[in-house]
Amino acid sequence: MNLLVDRETKIVGVGRTQEEAMASMQFNIERSGRITPQRAERRKEIHAWLPTPNLLHIKGVGAILYESNHFKNLRTGRDVRVKVKPLSHYLCLYSAFDGKLSYEDFTITVAPQVDLFLRNISDKFLSLNDFPYIKPAETLNIKYYHETIIPGLFLIETYNNTIVASYNDDYYEVDKMMGVDSECLISYLLSSIGFTYDGMEMRKIHEE
Repeated sequence: MNLLVDRETKIVGVGRTQEEAMASMQFNIERSGRITPQRAERRKEIHAWLPTPNLLHIKGVGAILYESNHFKNLRTGRDVRVKVKPLSHYLCLYSAFDGKLSYEDFTITVAPQVDLFLRNISDKFLSLNDFPYIKPAETLNIKYYHETIIPGLFLIETYNNTIVASYNDDYYEVDKMMGVDSECLISYLLSSIGFTYDGMEMRKIHEE
């Protein structure tokens, strides 16, 4: 396993190769708010804004309305019940985008607007940058092993206090956090490998 540390920010990246570790480090640096010029252009391209405190609109993607404790996608009709928990961003809001917004764009490109939108609902929500880093899983000290309805996708809880998602023999893990429900971390982890999970249903995102 390769580990890289940015000298200025001390932010790390982990990967099976140097290239994967570099990409991981750059992603984590951008997630902290230090974006690249390319990211700034992407923000202009899919401009996100809040026409009202309870409405998040993203150009070319759609709009999410918060009403009666639900997120409703005004383009697709997808409706997701909101669970006000510190790190339920992917469980509720990301799932409501119905696969129309990439994990990277949600996590970095429109992060300021996502954080503001959720803070308008409750101060219990933390920011996207508060999520623990996702990294490749090197060893599996398996405690519990769960099959899913999606072929090739498995979830593993380890004695190392991590949750691992395995899809087509690739393994990625995230550390458990005190006070954070596992379903929130599972949804976050699955989002990073191309799925949505709202606590009830898992879906594969089909990128166009």
